[in-house]
Amino acid sequence: MFQTFRNAWKIPELKNRLLFTLAILVVYRLGCAIPVPFVSSTALTQMFASNGDMLSYLNMMSGGALARCTLFALGVTPYINAVSYTHLRAHET
Repeated sequence: MFQTFRNAWKIPELKNRLLFTLAILVVYRLGCAIPVPFVSSTALTQMFASNGDMLSYLNMMSGGALARCTLFALGVTPYINAVSYTHLRAHET
């Protein structure tokens, strides 16, 4: 397995793709750790405690980032919902 990674670094195009993928993962993880400014964490905790069903589901889908109110809290969920809605509206008669 290590030999495969060593060989991958020898190919310039593959090396660039691996480095780009690694950079994107680092940026995403940083965005999931940085909280949104001016959001009260105590109010957010109370909101998640009182509304259990839908918010806890969204929090689970975001990997816990929604409860911490981070920059990338929703991930790709809004994009997927928008694509689904647009697709349904396009085929409406």
